[in-house]
Amino acid sequence: MGLAAGALAAVAALAPAAFGYSELTLTVSGAPARFIAGDSATLVAKITNVDPLMRTGSKLQLNARPLGPDPEILPTLSGIDCAPFVGPAVTCQLLGDLPFGASREHTLTVTSKVLGELILEMGASAQVGEDFPVVLLAAPQLQWKANVEPKADIKLDFSAGAETVANGANVTLRALVTNKTVGGVAYGTVVKFSIPPELQVVDRPQDCTGTQINLTCPVGDLDPELTAQRLVTVRSTQEGSFTVNAGIAWARPDATPVDNQADARFSVLAPFELPGGAEPTPAPKPATSPATLKPKAVSLGTLVDGVPGTRRCIRTRRLNVVLRAIKNLDPVRATIRVTGRKRALVLKGSRAQRPFVLKLPRRGKAVVRLAVTLENGRRYTATRTYRRC
Repeated sequence: MGLAAGALAAVAALAPAAFGYSELTLTVSGAPARFIAGDSATLVAKITNVDPLMRTGSKLQLNARPLGPDPEILPTLSGIDCAPFVGPAVTCQLLGDLPFGASREHTLTVTSKVLGELILEMGASAQVGEDFPVVLLAAPQLQWKANVEPKADIKLDFSAGAETVANGANVTLRALVTNKTVGGVAYGTVVKFSIPPELQVVDRPQDCTGTQINLTCPVGDLDPELTAQRLVTVRSTQEGSFTVNAGIAWARPDATPVDNQADARFSVLAPFELPGGAEPTPAPKPATSPATLKPKAVSLGTLVDGVPGTRRCIRTRRLNVVLRAIKNLDPVRATIRVTGRKRALVLKGSRAQRPFVLKLPRRGKAVVRLAVTLENGRRYTATRTYRRC
């Protein structure tokens, strides 16, 4: 039995009644763009009297019943003048009359922690006059639907590119943001840097906003199990020890905020000078330069953040990845080859230190081959094979 019919039957049990149908219209608005587990949505139900006989209704009732993928744990409903009806359903009493052509609105709040499709079955009714038999006007029952998404959980890894630098030298601050969850997207993720006023920002992502002291850099929507990087370069003409704080946030309160803040520390030292202004003796060149050494084969995870591990198969085709620094040495060149791509993807200079998208084939095996050169000339290679689900 639907909710509107249930309300009519409840009155009919008290006295004979004449039932109508479609004399009222019911609409519901206020569906959120994204419904994430734990969210509360405020819905506005609008009841309009369209009775062809132009009768006035009174004792209005709005009825709502939640349905969900887990019948043992259903969403909750609440609202002013709303009370339990049958099981998890509620019925709301609307005071005042409803003349022909007039509308009434009522607010309901729905909260859900259960993932999957959320459905509200809703109906409305109104009584005509006080005489018996009771005449009821009713609205056709409708369904309001929303998809409840998992809640994301993000963490921050924050570090300085060097522990000590000379006065006036640059220091690169690296913020790595990781979405630790398997199924939840971290919408609208940002990194916020709190920088001491003695430091000058010499390089930052173009989309960052704010001041040199308080800088906000957007990351955007971060998919599950992926990592994004934001780099800010600073320098100081004053000697001393400096601490830069970074914090991350997304569109909802994070599940574990304890790993959303971190500090990066480094010291600025005076340039080293020999007595009498003598020039330091240059260090002898090694017999074999790093560039001539044979590339070292390592695992793909050693060189790249954001790639899946070795699994039976992976479902995603687009991987948001970033090259890792090794022993505080940044990559300056990378060549990435993927099965099915006619040309290799080549990243040079600062591009090798920024996040990029790695596209895999639509189906079948995907072999990823990577060659990376660090700023000291050392070279590394890695190969990993994936199978697309």
